[in-house]
Amino acid sequence: MTAACARGFESPLSIRTGDGSVRVTDSTGPLELRTGDGSVRTEVSSRRVRTPTGDGSVHLELGAVPDLVESRSGDGSVTVALPRATYRVTTETGDGVQDVSVPRDDSSSHVVSARSGDGKVMVRTAN
Repeated sequence: MTAACARGFESPLSIRTGDGSVRVTDSTGPLELRTGDGSVRTEVSSRRVRTPTGDGSVHLELGAVPDLVESRSGDGSVTVALPRATYRVTTETGDGVQDVSVPRDDSSSHVVSARSGDGKVMVRTAN
């Protein structure tokens, strides 16, 4: 298994791995991070983040209020930590707990979708 690491991108960034984890830090551009079998971890200020994984956990820490976050894992937990704001949140899990503690508003322009086929889904305010 290999790992892909990136940091400091202002332009759009797309990373795909078949068997390996992805870690991105200090980036502000739109992100699309895909893994077939591996975890995704970010600490970024990107306004658009997409993280589909087949088998692996997802942990997103966002330093800026995003316009769109779409995160899903076939088999693994999904955690999204967001700056204090109001969000339009949808969560789904096939077998796990859903915990949403950010302020919610179905008319918010800040959209967060977090899904897991088999794992916990948590959407919380960042520390």
